[in-house]
Amino acid sequence: MPPYGERYDSNTNSYIAQAIDLADDIYIAWGSNKGRMQRIREVIKLIEKNKKERTRIFILTDQKGNSTHISRLGKKIVRKNIGEAANIIKIFDQIGNKR
Repeated sequence: MPPYGERYDSNTNSYIAQAIDLADDIYIAWGSNKGRMQRIREVIKLIEKNKKERTRIFILTDQKGNSTHISRLGKKIVRKNIGEAANIIKIFDQIGNKR
């Protein structure tokens, strides 16, 4: 498997930007990979650039509040409305390091 920073490219960002542009709600879930914060910052920029004014942003965690990849959440998803995209980093700093 390629290093974390090489698992996506400009095409990935283009697809994410298109999805953000169409979305009324954005759901964000990340695992505990050590390299994730750089990628989260990149995605925040995409969200801020492409979201509509009324877009709602949610972070998904497990029931204990841990940052967990969505593929591992199953039916135990907790959804938190975080407001602005800029709040994502603050929230991940708080919950993303619990593991």
